Amino acid sequence: MIAALKISSKVEDIYRQAAISYKSNKQSVDEIEKNFRSIANDRQYKLTGPVERAEIIRILAFRQLPIDLFSPCLIGVERLHIITDVEIRSVTTFVADFFSIFNISSTNQGDIILNLLYEAVKNSQVPPQDFFQAFESSRRLLLQKNLSPDIFLAKLIETLSLGVPPDQMYESIGSSLKDAE
Repeated sequence: MIAALKISSKVEDIYRQAAISYKSNKQSVDEIEKNFRSIANDRQYKLTGPVERAEIIRILAFRQLPIDLFSPCLIGVERLHIITDVEIRSVTTFVADFFSIFNISSTNQGDIILNLLYEAVKNSQVPPQDFFQAFESSRRLLLQKNLSPDIFLAKLIETLSLGVPPDQMYESIGSSLKDAE
């Protein structure tokens, strides 16, 4: 019982942090927090625990994704996390960055992007942990919009297949871009 109270308290703290960080002129912090809890609990199948779902929502809130995309993001992150067995924060950052870059505005578009991301992980010929580490190492190229998202994924997969270590992705992809100029 004490463990359940600690988990509940931790989850409430995470939702409060997420709600405070999420900017909205239309809703109060309490309303946003209530929406976040509702998103996390309003699904038939929950593939992660309450703390993990709250962590996912907090990262999405920090990234300022539109709140109506939280549910498809949450579902996508849970699926990728279960399939790849990669740490939840890495998967959430990956999904949130692509949702942001592609300017996703509907659940259908979100599903298309999630399928694209899953295919990229699956086709990378390296363990998922290496793929996500390579993404984290090179995500600056994506966020700086030096490459379109689809070309970025192709370059990431290609560079990994050449045996470049995941922590050297930024330099390797960056130098290949300079060579192409």
